[in-house]
Amino acid sequence: QPLQIIMQTSSFELVKQMACQGRGVAFLNQLGIEDELRRKSLVHLPLKKTQPSLLGIYVRAGRSLPPAIDRFCRLAAQQMEQGQAS
Repeated sequence: QPLQIIMQTSSFELVKQMACQGRGVAFLNQLGIEDELRRKSLVHLPLKKTQPSLLGIYVRAGRSLPPAIDRFCRLAAQQMEQGQAS
């Protein structure tokens, strides 16, 4: 099933709030979400496994991603790893 985008924004605060509420995923680095990480309201899912990275996908802690979003995240990670290899 194709991924359906229902909202897109460049507002950092809105992206962070939506992820904390479990209403989306956020592509961020860890700057500006230190409190959420400390409180464990967000968790960091690294996009690249070969070396530590601050860039990742952030989702509400304890959330299981829906299959379409999980697939999208895996595809995004693959593309990033392929881009790093070239």
